[in-house]
Amino acid sequence: MFERAISIITWTLTVLLTFAFAGDGLAKLLTQPVMVREFRSFGYPLWFMYVTGGIEVACGVLVLFPRCAHISAGILAGVMAGALYAHLTHGQSRLVVAPALLLVLALAVGTLRGWGRRSPFAWSAEIDRRSRAPFGAESGPFPPARRD
Repeated sequence: MFERAISIITWTLTVLLTFAFAGDGLAKLLTQPVMVREFRSFGYPLWFMYVTGGIEVACGVLVLFPRCAHISAGILAGVMAGALYAHLTHGQSRLVVAPALLLVLALAVGTLRGWGRRSPFAWSAEIDRRSRAPFGAESGPFPPARRD
């Protein structure tokens, strides 16, 4: 029962994160006037808005896939850390609430979706499984030597 509740919470937060970043990233990619004004007020070039929007949309969608969710959430957390820095260094401290909440949401999703629990690559997962084998059992990244 507890695992089911955690699963529901995890997927709910993941979908919220996807909608937040996909929407915000699309606003940047579609060159919404609000976004253009914001990036110009920070002194950033317009191409940086497109790069940021592309990262937000791509990672916002990739966070739905369990194998890369924790990596995508980490990248989104980095983007939000950059947004916090931009707002704070340009005297816009009243606007840090939204990026701070999205940063916390990205960190929560990354934690719930597997930071430190699984490897994104199958061969790494096999190595991890073998390294946790009990003493005397098959261990290490290579199969045991044949004993004839």
